[in-house]
Amino acid sequence: MIENLDKIEQYIDNTIGTAIRSYNPMIKSDIFGPIYGHWESEAGSKLFLASQGSILHGSFTREGGRPRRLLGTIDNHQPIKDKGLALSFSVYWPSNNDPEYRSVTSYTGQFHPTENKITTIFLLANETIPSKDYASVFVGNDVFTRIK
Repeated sequence: MIENLDKIEQYIDNTIGTAIRSYNPMIKSDIFGPIYGHWESEAGSKLFLASQGSILHGSFTREGGRPRRLLGTIDNHQPIKDKGLALSFSVYWPSNNDPEYRSVTSYTGQFHPTENKITTIFLLANETIPSKDYASVFVGNDVFTRIK
């Protein structure tokens, strides 16, 4: 299991990057799209993101937590004028200490390359019994800014 962002970044570059560069050696590290890099939210969460075509992958680390794998999709076309690129990704939050608190969060929003910002709305779904489904989903928003 990959334990930190540097190892995840290295893993992505070594696996996917090597495969792509072997197909076309002229491609450099910018193969991971304009979203590639490290991001931080207003709440202190950190993202490491890379894309290959429309596939978005990386890690999400809540403040004080461990990195968790994220998977999603992103519009891989050139942005139109000042518009952002649509994206979506999800993160599974296991709980080894208390299985009552497992959850999944799905983020949907826009990547604004000219502002180096990702704006999102998220749904956090806690696992629950059927009679409590009405209380299992929380809605919020978050803004991520590129930090490197």
